[in-house]
Parts: sequence; C-alpha cells; structure tokens
Amino acid sequence: MNKMFQIDVITPIKTKNLGSSEYLRAPGLDGLFGVKAKHVNSIISIGPGEIKITKDGNDTFFKTSGGYADIKSEGVILILETFEQRNKS
Repeated sequence: MNKMFQIDVITPIKTKNLGSSEYLRAPGLDGLFGVKAKHVNSIISIGPGEIKITKDGNDTFFKTSGGYADIKSEGVILILETFEQRNKS
C-alpha cells in the first residue's frame, strides 16, 4: 500500500510542488486536521497558523495566513493566501 501522496501549493504569486509526503497537518478553522495517503475527498478551510509536512520521517514547517485544502486520495492542493517555510526551534 502506497503511504505517500503529492502536495502542491498555489498562492497568488507562485505555484510549488512539494513532492511526495507521508503526512500533512494544517490549522483548520475548527482546529487542526491531518491528512495521510488515501484520505477521503474533502475541501477544508485553513486558518492562519502552521502547516507541518512529514517526508521520510522529517518534518518541515510552513506558516500561512489561510486558504483552502483540496484533498483527493492521490494528493492535496493547498490554495493559500501566503505560504512561507520556517525553521522549527
């Protein structure tokens, strides 16, 4: 069973493919939500906060001012107002 899924990010100024990932955590308007491979199709509103993406057991963190996650079984498209990588202390 494939445990990886694609993540793409679309902002007003750029589009970025983040490649295959194992897990995505994002701040939904009703609280944090997580996504793994084969997630049920959903569209979820994202609030301001931190997005965590896990790939090969390593976590990468991004900050956003909000947007939407379009989740399909094969991948996720994040449609965000802003998206910036940050270092986790």
